[in-house]
Amino acid sequence: MVYENGVQKLLLTDEGYVTLSDSKYHYYLKDHQGNNRVVINQSGTVEETNHYYPFGGVFANTGNTQPYKYNGKEFDGKKGVNLYDYGARHYDAALGRFTTVDSLAEKHYSESLYTYCYSNPINCIEPNGKDGIYIAFPDYKISTPIGKIGNLGHAGVLLIDNKTGVTKYYEYGRYDKEGKGIVRTFAVPDVKMGQDKKPTLESLNKTLSVISEQAGHGGRIEGAYIESDKFKEMKTYAESKIAENSNPKRKEYSLRNNNCGTFAADVLKQDPSVKDKAPVIIDSRPNSIVKEYQNSFKSLNYDPKKRQVKIE
Repeated sequence: MVYENGVQKLLLTDEGYVTLSDSKYHYYLKDHQGNNRVVINQSGTVEETNHYYPFGGVFANTGNTQPYKYNGKEFDGKKGVNLYDYGARHYDAALGRFTTVDSLAEKHYSESLYTYCYSNPINCIEPNGKDGIYIAFPDYKISTPIGKIGNLGHAGVLLIDNKTGVTKYYEYGRYDKEGKGIVRTFAVPDVKMGQDKKPTLESLNKTLSVISEQAGHGGRIEGAYIESDKFKEMKTYAESKIAENSNPKRKEYSLRNNNCGTFAADVLKQDPSVKDKAPVIIDSRPNSIVKEYQNSFKSLNYDPKKRQVKIE
């Protein structure tokens, strides 16, 4: 609900908005970056058009019926402010930068404190609303000097952009010749987001099927579904660990305190709210860690025989 001078004015919806003065629907036509390019009313009449420069400046438009424009963010043009409200910070499209310092700047020391999406607005947008899944393979047998043993499991982490459905999967293990441990990633199918802004079970089934086959010996998946808006921070952390693969002085793999399960948990804990809610890990076996996370977050279970996933 949007108020103006204490009076209810607009009711926002996923597709557009309703003007309460006349109870009429208005719909957005968006491009691939979520920019509102056209606004039409319920009769199909065009009410507003916007054409943007890469960093969000408007170079041509008709009409100005509503404030949500570049990236779908609210534009404040009153009294010459001319800033977009991104929630945590305001963005100046004329300069192509935010007006205040990134609160997580220490995680991106190579970038400007004010940069917008790494100065690459064609391929990137400012992230907003992403999810993570702690994934464990309970039937996975781990290779040890005395042979393969069970009951330990294996783990990874699946990151999902819940605006676009883009996915990233990471896992840590002794995949290198030295056995010190490296982080790896491989492509998995993106998911389709439903109207509830969560992956459809059909598309998530396909993604988990690939993960099960490529990382879990085709076995079951037990996981914890974690809603988060820190996709960028989680992805950046995981990628930084991949960069450490070539560092001979990197911390070595340890079943006790530096394994696939602790890595997946560390990725998710890049979100401070997840870190605050995350369980204290006493038993570092991946199978035990996922049980602890399921006590704090939603449980996810994938059955490869039925090709069925449940989240509860």
